Amino acid sequence: MASVTLFVNPERIDKHGRVAICVQITHNRKTKRKTLFSIDPKFWDEKKMRVKFSHENNVRFNEKIIVTMSILEMAVLNLTPSDIVDIDSLLFQPVEIKEVKPILSLIDYLKKYEERIRNTASIGYLDMIDVLIRKIQAFGFIPQVDEVSEAWVKRFADFCKVSGVTFSGYLKKMRSALKLAINDDIKVDRFIFDFTVKKKKKIKRKLNLDQIKALIEMPISNVVKLQKARDFFLMQMYMLGMRAGDLMTLRYEHIINGRVDKSQNKTDNDLSIKIIPQAQEIIDRYKNNTFGYVMPYMKLQPLESIFDKSPYSVNAYKRKLHHQKKERLREINEYLKIVAQMIGFEYSLSSNIARHSVAVLAKHLGLSDDQIAGFLGHGDKNTTKIYMAEIMETDELDDAAAIMFDAMHKK
Repeated sequence: MASVTLFVNPERIDKHGRVAICVQITHNRKTKRKTLFSIDPKFWDEKKMRVKFSHENNVRFNEKIIVTMSILEMAVLNLTPSDIVDIDSLLFQPVEIKEVKPILSLIDYLKKYEERIRNTASIGYLDMIDVLIRKIQAFGFIPQVDEVSEAWVKRFADFCKVSGVTFSGYLKKMRSALKLAINDDIKVDRFIFDFTVKKKKKIKRKLNLDQIKALIEMPISNVVKLQKARDFFLMQMYMLGMRAGDLMTLRYEHIINGRVDKSQNKTDNDLSIKIIPQAQEIIDRYKNNTFGYVMPYMKLQPLESIFDKSPYSVNAYKRKLHHQKKERLREINEYLKIVAQMIGFEYSLSSNIARHSVAVLAKHLGLSDDQIAGFLGHGDKNTTKIYMAEIMETDELDDAAAIMFDAMHKK
């Protein structure tokens, strides 16, 4: 059976002291080698078999390694005992394979999956499928659905990691595409359904009561964009942790008899929130917004007002709305970073922290998980329990550490 190996060739050192990074195929007890590039040994990580981050071309070199190894590992599977190995010809072989059965490629099934959910999925979800397709194309080898093997999945995961992309979201979409292939009676490798991505645990930040009070009292009325970002954050809290996307699309017509009545964009659950005087003060501050939104960020008329209700026009509107929300949220979070410095919050402040802060404050005041779930608009109570556990974990560890240290120094 043929094998592919990546190695450093100590026999090939150029006049600048750079060593050759080579790939080798062993077949029928014969070997063929090819140099991929040369590099200063101090930039080579022998353990990971990758170019170190400190090298200025680390991304380009590492992508070349990953793509080359992936192509060759797939190609040698088709070698017969009588075949003569030619690495250069094998590197071009995937292009020929790709054209044999284009209807069965992974990208074809991703497009098929995208078309199936187009009328029900969010624009953000559909955009992520498009990004995944472009990422697979950039990877350099587009497998047929029955060729999505363990080797390909791991190499593609490495490729995404080198490119600074989160792989776990892509994994779910590729699984959905492969399920469609299974429904078409195509045999696929089950590895991708068992493959897991180790996620780095993130701490959910939140404001304490003193920081919330400082946020309310901070004098920033002379800086309009700063005040708008602060008001947006406070409105999220006054609206019981309302998601940023829901607050951006909150319109005056959603306010009825002193309450906000609106369905959530993410879960479609209905919200009914009483408007407290502090929230009304912010609403009144921006009441001259010509587009009818409570917070002065969005500049689109509501979907109901567009004349053409064809699927194409509706999808185009939703896509424009989605991208406008992303741009406005990016602007808000940039100004919230400045706000964080003004109130003594040592981390970057973002709209998500408003939800975290509401949840923690409610928990400290003795509210139940069911009540907090109602605030946050969670459809599943288990979601709230997991959410609260992640937020509260740091506080609980701090309390436990304090008890331990008190015991250590108690006389």
